[in-house]
Amino acid sequence: MLLGAACGDDSDAEAGEATVQAGDGASSGDETSETPVSGDGNESSQATRTVIDAIGNEVEVPTAPLRVASMDLYTTTRLLELGVHPVVSGVPDPEWELSQEHIDAWAAMGFDGTLLEHETLPYGGEYNIEAIAAVGPDLIVGQPAFIEPVIEQLAGIAPVVQWDSGVLPIAEQIDVVARLVGAEQRAGEITAAFNERLAAIADGIEIESIALVDNNVYDGSFYIYGQGGGITSDWSERLGVDVVAPPNVELDATGGAYISTENVPSLDRAEAVVIFGEPLIGDPLRDNSLFLLLESVESDRLCDAGNFNLAVGLHSLEDYAAQLEEVAGCLRSLNVG
Repeated sequence: MLLGAACGDDSDAEAGEATVQAGDGASSGDETSETPVSGDGNESSQATRTVIDAIGNEVEVPTAPLRVASMDLYTTTRLLELGVHPVVSGVPDPEWELSQEHIDAWAAMGFDGTLLEHETLPYGGEYNIEAIAAVGPDLIVGQPAFIEPVIEQLAGIAPVVQWDSGVLPIAEQIDVVARLVGAEQRAGEITAAFNERLAAIADGIEIESIALVDNNVYDGSFYIYGQGGGITSDWSERLGVDVVAPPNVELDATGGAYISTENVPSLDRAEAVVIFGEPLIGDPLRDNSLFLLLESVESDRLCDAGNFNLAVGLHSLEDYAAQLEEVAGCLRSLNVG
């Protein structure tokens, strides 16, 4: 769900609060004259407003928060891109180190390394609640998949707003996070540049359908995207192609699913295959004998998207645009005869 706008009722207007809820992204209401106190005990001279987050919670938040705590890597990336440096970020513990590629991508967006000092963990571990509280946030932003088990503890520190990157195209991710932290102008600038850059990206592409798959194989399964997810809507609408999944596959909220390698022949429903991700564990899909027998592969209608997952979650909109342009160039070169 998007964090959008609806007019507040009379009580909201009298209290001087702005109300933002699921809708088109605008907000309404007057700013309050009150001076709230930020999470570190300092007066922030901020108005407040009420937002309805991705799971339907009404949360009163600062209109322009000064000390934002990010609870996952995706939120951190979107904040940095908007020029907002979070006071703490959900980053993996020392046993799961950020790659240099991640750190370099963040550095290009203003990351200075200090966030790595905190042991908050977004992937399957325990958040360091004490470390989060110690930095005194006045707003906590995260995603339900990561923070649901500790939502009550976090709410005891500062207002908590949840959003879901997996169901949103990347430009909409930026707009949603921007509305939470008062960075709408910056979001408008970078998304406008993104849209202008990709306005004619589909020109010359004759391929009508692609299979979008992960190169890695996990215990006989691999990941494939289909229509309907936030990620694939960019690929489908901007590149002018259908993203085709095997029939009778139940897709998750992001428009993807793990399927058995036995279903590889069903990828021939698409005219071309776009494969992403570097091999991590197991035998990569690219070496699978059934994959090598696909008509699209035998006809050399195969495009490499590189580290697709990383570009969506941990790189900037500019990097993502460059990736889409590279794939578009490949699709444009394919022979559909």
